[in-house]
Amino acid sequence: FSLKKQKYDVSFTIIPPDATLVIDGEKIVLNENGYARISNISAGKHSLLITSDKKGYKKNISQIFDPAINEIFQFNLPTTDPIYKFNDTLFQKVQKMKEKQDFNVKLWTNKKVFKPGDTISFFFNSEKDCYLNIVDIGTSGNITLLFPNKYHQNSRIDAGKTYKIPDESSDMFAFRVDPPAGIDRVYAIASTRPLNIFDTNFRDVEYKTITRGQTRDITTVAAGHAMSNVKLTAASTCIINVIE
Repeated sequence: FSLKKQKYDVSFTIIPPDATLVIDGEKIVLNENGYARISNISAGKHSLLITSDKKGYKKNISQIFDPAINEIFQFNLPTTDPIYKFNDTLFQKVQKMKEKQDFNVKLWTNKKVFKPGDTISFFFNSEKDCYLNIVDIGTSGNITLLFPNKYHQNSRIDAGKTYKIPDESSDMFAFRVDPPAGIDRVYAIASTRPLNIFDTNFRDVEYKTITRGQTRDITTVAAGHAMSNVKLTAASTCIINVIE
């Protein structure tokens, strides 16, 4: 008699979603949500390595796994960088919210693919009256609060109305896409209660930006704390592809 080894389908979810996953020496492509599914893996020992080229993450994850014992894996690379912590918290919060949101919010751009130097406009709407924050996580890791802003300081929006940023009231200001190439993630997070994650009054700036290495950590820590504790009721993600 010959015995045929059973095959398994194994899924991986990695945070941050732009990390690198290597299984048995082969790089596995993660989707935009940090998810990958590998089919027909045989029972037995397999090697797993997760790395990130971002300096803010403390270490890589390396281990041996057997799909006959476990077929679902979730990993979160640890980081001491407050901006990366905020990014990861926001990503996880939005992913969970999408599964059980009370109503829909939509967020989109004037086109799907951009080159450095291109101008970009954002559009958004909601099925219900709510309070909304829109946060851009750039390819550089910088955080920009797109909404509310100097021209629309109240985060409350009306149901069924489509908003644009920059809008006509800020026609002297435009968003330009900055290098490097990669993926920008823009999140719309909504609540039925007043919402302003960064607690800013926009006296000195049009749009609140937190730049890695140039901003006191306490600003991002406070935003991360607010993000962890806020009760969201809807969320949406817009992926922007920046190419050379």
